[in-house]
Amino acid sequence: MDQTMIAKVFVNIERVDFLGVEARQIHAYNQQYIDTILILKTFLIGGCRAIVSSAHGVSSLCESYAESDLKHIPQQTDNYIDNPKESGYRGVHLIYRYHSDRRQDYNSLKIEMQLRSQFQHAWATAVETVGAFVKQALKSSLGEQEWLRFFALMGGALAFKENTAPVPGTPNAYPDLVKEIKEYARSLEVSTRLRAFAASLQYYEGAQSKKDHYYLIELNNAQRTRERHRL
Repeated sequence: MDQTMIAKVFVNIERVDFLGVEARQIHAYNQQYIDTILILKTFLIGGCRAIVSSAHGVSSLCESYAESDLKHIPQQTDNYIDNPKESGYRGVHLIYRYHSDRRQDYNSLKIEMQLRSQFQHAWATAVETVGAFVKQALKSSLGEQEWLRFFALMGGALAFKENTAPVPGTPNAYPDLVKEIKEYARSLEVSTRLRAFAASLQYYEGAQSKKDHYYLIELNNAQRTRERHRL
């Protein structure tokens, strides 16, 4: 197994947070999204995520699992590297049915493994970070079309870099892809905003009183200022 791999067990935290925070936003768009997530939450008891150095490393890891002697039963494979989502998301999801001779009460439930390269994980992390700051469910493909298009294009650029399947709906020629990325980066002020987001996180992580539990951070992109208020 690739020694650069970092595994993170998350026991469905993302799905719980998704239901608690983003479901209210999604409801205004389409009730079907909420129903889908509720179904997933019902049958998935947890999962893990592995980040490896390259897309080739993801493929090798998938082969290792396919050839392993795991008792858990392979249920479904969603390969979003060979077949990227239109959003630009890429990675591989392996879903297993839990199987144990000793704990048979869990045998009908599922466990999901998400496998990503470092580029793929960086893309997904950026989508979640920007979505949190602009208050849009971008990782669920919901929000301003400009942001959604920008991340689809960025996913396409990373696919070019990793020499994997292109993202549907993005330019096939790399120069055209880069040109469109620059246009959206300029109109969305991506560089300025990302610097502000990064600075605000550093600002939050500065000296704090142990008695302070909540902070309100105000960002002004036009004036490039930020303020922190203790609550």
